[in-house]
Amino acid sequence: MHSGCLPPSLPSSTVRTQISSISSSIMASGMISFCYALFCFHLTLSVEIYLK
Repeated sequence: MHSGCLPPSLPSSTVRTQISSISSSIMASGMISFCYALFCFHLTLSVEIYLK
């Protein structure tokens, strides 16, 4: 995998595969951050309930 602009000589199927892999990795990182935010929210809620 090389970074930078894609050369126009590449077939569209390769570009489509690369785009789908990039979008899937973005979705995976988004799910991880969402779970982490949910965990932090649950932790804060538990601490607030415990302190009351």
